[in-house]
Amino acid sequence: MKFKYLKIKDISKTQSWWTPSRAKAEFWWWDIIWLKSGELNDNQNVTKYTETITQAGIEWSSAKIFPKWTLVMAMYGATAWKLGILWVDAATNQAICSIQNHKWMFVEKYVYYFLLKEREKIIQDSFWWAQPNISKTYIDNLQIPLPPLVTQQKIVEKLDELSAVIKENQEKIRGQIVALDELWKSQLDEVFSNEEWENNTIEYISLGIQYWYTGKTIENGKYQYLRITDIQNDKVDWNTVPFVNVEDIEAKKYTLNKFDIVFARTWATVGKSYLIEEEVEDKLFASYLIRIVPNLKLVVPKFLKFFFQSNNYWNQIYFDVVGAAQPNFNGTKLSSVQLPLPPLSTQKAIVQELDELQKGITELKTQYTTQLEQYDELRNSLLDQAFKGELVK
Repeated sequence: MKFKYLKIKDISKTQSWWTPSRAKAEFWWWDIIWLKSGELNDNQNVTKYTETITQAGIEWSSAKIFPKWTLVMAMYGATAWKLGILWVDAATNQAICSIQNHKWMFVEKYVYYFLLKEREKIIQDSFWWAQPNISKTYIDNLQIPLPPLVTQQKIVEKLDELSAVIKENQEKIRGQIVALDELWKSQLDEVFSNEEWENNTIEYISLGIQYWYTGKTIENGKYQYLRITDIQNDKVDWNTVPFVNVEDIEAKKYTLNKFDIVFARTWATVGKSYLIEEEVEDKLFASYLIRIVPNLKLVVPKFLKFFFQSNNYWNQIYFDVVGAAQPNFNGTKLSSVQLPLPPLSTQKAIVQELDELQKGITELKTQYTTQLEQYDELRNSLLDQAFKGELVK
């Protein structure tokens, strides 16, 4: 089945409007729903909103109230390319483009699914600016295969049916991943809530707790300069870590070694830690990190690493990283954190058990993640078939 191609502007009326002045109280907080681009998340029944405006606000901005069933698309910002179908009458800000079915030539969900299918291309086309950005003109000129309305509705019904099955299965898989994360947390809590072990401070089991000064990064040099942003998902890709210009005599004070642990002391990852598990050479740490050197006669470094993932640790620093206006963590606070410390032989046995559990959890999560990706590929394949005329007769 071959479909005729038309441009979006040939089958719809697209519009976007400006936001009423926030300096004028008379424009805000009345009975007209005001929808922002951040409230779009590919939802086919948009009902949630956080702001309302007045009729005066509508008139001042020359905005328009779009009726229920209007298809909308975010053009820029954090939710660029995200879609929605209004389930309520609403006005929208300038980051949203409305696609109005004023000629009654399409089924809204048919165009919705088409834009989902085209998302990868739209994303690629949008990165001409510092942030993702598409224009109303771009949307107008998108070409869409357009069969008769009856066929559009059949395609929508089939995609709805298959998408529901995919969504249900993906939600089950995500639930399994959450359960694995909870299992890991519960095991850590069980280990580090043992009241039979004596509590000792991090200062006691460390040979040193240290900051470094801010250095200037360079592309090439002798010493690499580990920053907070270089630590992602408990991993460091040393190939991407920049260098720093520093004298050898100064660098010796701040050279990282195997079994050192570094902590983020500010920003979004404040309190999180990273254990250097391999031999490293000429690696230094940046000023927004704290380095501790574990005393190997008292503590197994990986036992310490696991403790820093536990609720016992996070509860002790909670008000510094969550309750504070500016999250911040310092060496003084870190040194006073209490660690339940069993004998070294017990630590080693616990590390072995937790390593095995973590390995099993990681393997399962990898399998589940692969399954999620396979369902995404299946959804994309179904969308491709639908707009080639191969999904329904």
